Amino acid sequence: MENEQTLDVPDYIKNRVDLKAETITTFATALNVIKDNIDSTGFKKNRAILITSFGHITCDIVTNDATNDDPDEMSLFSSAIEARNLLLAEQPDTSLITNNTSLIMVKNADVISFSNPLAITHFNALVLFADQIVGYTFGIATPNK
Repeated sequence: MENEQTLDVPDYIKNRVDLKAETITTFATALNVIKDNIDSTGFKKNRAILITSFGHITCDIVTNDATNDDPDEMSLFSSAIEARNLLLAEQPDTSLITNNTSLIMVKNADVISFSNPLAITHFNALVLFADQIVGYTFGIATPNK
C-alpha cells in the first residue's frame, strides 16, 4: 500500500488514560459477558444506562473486544477520530490541547431528558464525551408515568 499515510499519534493521545472512560467500557464488557453466559432471559434485556446532567442514555456501549454485528455502523465515527488524530499529529509539540477527554461510542441509544422523560430520542450510533457522564448502571429504563 504505497499511498497509505502513517499515523503518528501524539503521545498525549496515545498515552492518555481516562479513568472514567476505561471504567465505563470495562463495565460494558462485564455486562456483555454476564448477558452472554446467564440462563435468565429477563436479565438479557438489561442494557447499560449512562447518567448525564441532562438525563440518561439507555444504550449498548461499543467495546474494543466486542464483535460488531454491523461493522459499518460506527465506521464514520472511527474515521473522524482517525482524521482528528492525524491533524493532531501535525501540530507542534508546544500546542496547548484543551478538553482532552476520551470518547465513548454507543449504539442503539435512547436519550431521555430529566425535564421531559416521555420524549425519547433514538440514535442508531452516538459518540459521548466521557467528561459529560456522571454515573452509570444497568437495567431496563422506563419513564415514570
